[in-house]
Amino acid sequence: MNLKKKLFHPDYDNYSILANLKFESKSIADFNSKIKIALKHPFTDHVIKANPFPKDYSDIRKARQVPFTNNIAGELGWVLHGILRYKAEIKEFLLLKRKFDEYILKGDYEKSLEILSDVEKKVGISLWSIENRFLVKEWHEGSEANWALLSEISDQIDSALILFMVECYSKRAEKKISYSRYSDFIKSKIDGLNDEALNEYFFFRLNYPAYKNYSHYYLFLSIESGFPLVDRFLLLIDILSEGLKNPDYNDLRPLKEALNKLEYFNDQLLIKKLKTLFHGIFERLEGSKGCIDLWDLYSKGKFKECLKLSYKEILNNPTVIESYEIYIKSLIELDKDFKKTGHSEIIDEILSNLYSILSRENNLVESARNLMKLSSAFHNTSWGKQVQGLTIKYTSRINKNSDNSFLYIVNSKLNNPRILNLLDQYQEHPIKYKEGFEKKYGNPLCYSINKWIVNGDYESITSNQQINPQRKFIYQGRALERGKEFEKLVNHLEEKYELLDLSRIEEEERIRQLYRSYIKIGNHERALLLYVDNYLENNQITTRFSSDALSDIIKEGNSDSLGKLVEFPIFYQIANTSAYSQYVAYDTFLSTSGFNKPSELYNRYEGSNTKLIYFLDKVCTVDLMQYSIIFSGQDEVESERRKLLRILLKIDSANEEKYIKEIAELTQTENVRKAIREVNKGRITVNIPQLKNDESSSIKEGFNRYQELSKYSENNEDAKGLDVSTKAIKGYIDNLLEEKKQDPEGITNDPAYISFKAMFLDLRDKFLLSKEYGLDGYLSTRIRHGTLENHIRSVFENHNLISERDSQGKYKGVEYWSEVSPGILERNLQKLQNDLKEFSREIDAQINYITQELIQIYTDKHNSKPNALFNFNFTQEYLWIAFRTVKDNISDQEEFINFVFRELQSHTEQRLKEVRKQFKGNIKNAFISEIDKLGESIDNSLGNGSYPELRKSILNSRTKINNELDRIAEWFYWVCKLNSVRAAYFSWLRVKSNGSRSPYRIASC
Repeated sequence: MNLKKKLFHPDYDNYSILANLKFESKSIADFNSKIKIALKHPFTDHVIKANPFPKDYSDIRKARQVPFTNNIAGELGWVLHGILRYKAEIKEFLLLKRKFDEYILKGDYEKSLEILSDVEKKVGISLWSIENRFLVKEWHEGSEANWALLSEISDQIDSALILFMVECYSKRAEKKISYSRYSDFIKSKIDGLNDEALNEYFFFRLNYPAYKNYSHYYLFLSIESGFPLVDRFLLLIDILSEGLKNPDYNDLRPLKEALNKLEYFNDQLLIKKLKTLFHGIFERLEGSKGCIDLWDLYSKGKFKECLKLSYKEILNNPTVIESYEIYIKSLIELDKDFKKTGHSEIIDEILSNLYSILSRENNLVESARNLMKLSSAFHNTSWGKQVQGLTIKYTSRINKNSDNSFLYIVNSKLNNPRILNLLDQYQEHPIKYKEGFEKKYGNPLCYSINKWIVNGDYESITSNQQINPQRKFIYQGRALERGKEFEKLVNHLEEKYELLDLSRIEEEERIRQLYRSYIKIGNHERALLLYVDNYLENNQITTRFSSDALSDIIKEGNSDSLGKLVEFPIFYQIANTSAYSQYVAYDTFLSTSGFNKPSELYNRYEGSNTKLIYFLDKVCTVDLMQYSIIFSGQDEVESERRKLLRILLKIDSANEEKYIKEIAELTQTENVRKAIREVNKGRITVNIPQLKNDESSSIKEGFNRYQELSKYSENNEDAKGLDVSTKAIKGYIDNLLEEKKQDPEGITNDPAYISFKAMFLDLRDKFLLSKEYGLDGYLSTRIRHGTLENHIRSVFENHNLISERDSQGKYKGVEYWSEVSPGILERNLQKLQNDLKEFSREIDAQINYITQELIQIYTDKHNSKPNALFNFNFTQEYLWIAFRTVKDNISDQEEFINFVFRELQSHTEQRLKEVRKQFKGNIKNAFISEIDKLGESIDNSLGNGSYPELRKSILNSRTKINNELDRIAEWFYWVCKLNSVRAAYFSWLRVKSNGSRSPYRIASC
């Protein structure tokens, strides 16, 4: 039956027929030939349009859609058909969007709102218009206007997916929410989806830089195939840009085919740039001449003129981000401080943070996060993408797969000569572009320099007399690196720079080039020394050094000569490699240098005092030294650490207070451990004081926002916030293809409550999952990983009832009974061994169930262990009561943190009570049952009452496991960490003096 007949046949599901059409399309052209037939049925026309121009918020993404396929050609064809059908409307939207992008950057919010209203009249409401309304409200009227808009919109939408997007847009727009906090929010929401493709989609849409190597474009297109048409178009363009920049993507042909189908939009900036990259076509872009002149001046070292002209360019063409870069670089070259321009709040925000980044100030990380937040909020603008690309370029480590310049170049409004670097990657012979550029602009100096660098033409750069000497030095280095003349480059960078007065920017680039060159020529020791020396002098300088480039070489076995250097373990600590890798480097250095312990270095180390201090302070920590076999236990490790701290007090008096504090903490820890050891009680602990320390600054932002929302809620009775759970998002996606209205209950709520809940659950997750201080870490290291298993198994091993597994995982026999088996036992030895193997299997299964299923954490996000006894999945009712308690009684951030941790401790103690109950009840019964089954099986095999020694072993094991499980249950009491130590210590002394062996629990935190 042909396609047309199937669509008209009542027994076929038309949605499935169209999904199959997408799936079978070998190319977009093939899809187009198939869809022509399908369009003869009105149903196809209705579905493929999918309400392109919604007039109300409630109309967005309302209809059922065609099931998605994993065929990118079919999904592209489907989306393209709808776009090209309404190409005139989209083109009109793009003209308005261009104006909006400029108005909002300039801070002209009234005109921005006018444009948004005009867009919604002509092409309907879209996620693009919603997101930008949040931005205008936030920047023009403040957060309360943002929240009010959120309340208004949330009342009109019942789709969990759209509500979640709207919630994220509101938060992303909010100026007081930092990039780190926004990123954590997104991650926490999507972590529970347990679907890599869906995770990709949400990162791509809501936090683009947080994910690498996007590939599930077919799913992105399918999810949004029912979105407003302008959103479909913008998503398509972003996918083409992302997919085409990745030469490793499995099939670029459909993407290139889609790009060619968009010829109607050839006047659009990004379409022009993509065609330049992938077809080598030169397209003249208005306004380029002014910046080309500006780049020429910069290359000539005329920084005063650059400063003046770039300032003027920012005023006249604010969306040309290249002028921002030149302006800030010129300030730094002239050694001038940044002063606000007054052009607009957003412009000055970009410039001030860019100045901090490029001048490598101490607040570089904060400035980078500020720009990442701002550029993420304005990611739908070309200038926002450029700012993001520029931030990534100047703060990310450069590596062999680096694409740090792509966002910056491809979203430029100009014919930027730097595109030659990208063209060289995507075009074997980018002659057409060069011919077009030269025909239009001739051979300006900036263009010639980029051409010479790409070609590795050192001589042409050297012979040019127009280039400023310092800039020439850098350009020569780039040309030599591009030409892979690394020996010559090292000589150039080491010898000639001393004759020049390099600026901060130029000196940093020289050091980066030198580092990469040392690695290329195999001089790993010089690379290591350069990295560490520059980090210790100014750790901001190494921000863009690729530590992987050096550590990968060391992993390949080229570290023998480096192990003798103190810089070796310092490098591994700086590079933030795994804890064990850091230990190996530490141990290699000590053993190669002839030392067993780091304290032996004192008075015998002849190198830099600064490096010795760093090594003893930052590298030789308790956590690292506990890997060493030199120390027999934690006591010896901490004793060594105290020795190191006393040495540091002598050689680094500037940090005396820090060292004294750590000595005191180690002493306190030892006292607590003595107390615990004496009474053999309480293995469960969370380092609450340290968590409070770590979280007090990060929670400040959230707590201040919560207080503002509380006031706002009190003054606005109808205020609503969004609280879209991971479960709701997952449920929506799972039902994406069904005509099923989702119940929005529980999605909207008091915005102050939602803010409180986010903070409470964030602290809960830190309390549970912090690698260094959390509950799960203690359960893992003290109970799950071997300890509990050893205690239980030893009972049966002592009675010769349990066996080990061989290398293939099969249980071996119990040798004891083979050696002492007379009479009836010997005749039935095989049956006995089979019974013991089965018993061993069942006991190990019980142990595995306890450690892998019961002694685990369960929350709303970490929900893979539904039987976990440490259930911290708080109900909405509980959280609401906690919220009201805080709202009515707590106004101080520190009190709030104390309240949350008291609640978490109390809940932990309740869960521990349940764990003890389980060990003394169900768990004990399960083991007793297995022992009884073994006894019955032995009786059946050997006869009732035969061989009394075996019967005695079984009966004794029954008593012993009963007692052992009671003892294990006593492990599950709360122990406070590093708090109430004084009370704990005196309680311990009291227990000792009374000779009491009664249960002991350290005072409450």
